Amino acid sequence: MRAPTLVHFLRRLWAQDTFVYSLRVFIALATVMGVCWRMNEQEALIPVFLGIIACALSETDDSWRGRLRAQIVTLACFAVAALSVKALFPYPWLFVVGLSISAFGLTMLGAIGERYRAI
Repeated sequence: MRAPTLVHFLRRLWAQDTFVYSLRVFIALATVMGVCWRMNEQEALIPVFLGIIACALSETDDSWRGRLRAQIVTLACFAVAALSVKALFPYPWLFVVGLSISAFGLTMLGAIGERYRAI
């Protein structure tokens, strides 16, 4: 039995769906980091990274319509969460109530179907 070569190893790695998926996420994160660094907008990195990660988590293997619907729901939930945290953070009691309602709402969204459970 001969030892696997580097080319054989890379072909097997490329054939795995998780590797290709991870590579796409890496390219998205690296591109955003490069653009933010070039434009000197480092304060935008964390929100954009969180958005990319949220979209990556909600990625499904459905048709393009299913993917688009999941991405729109994910981005809407992310936007509502970010805006509500920014608006309610100075008011601790309202922040606790809003956090409880959003946790319950996102849990119920996961109960709707498998696609939304990752959100």
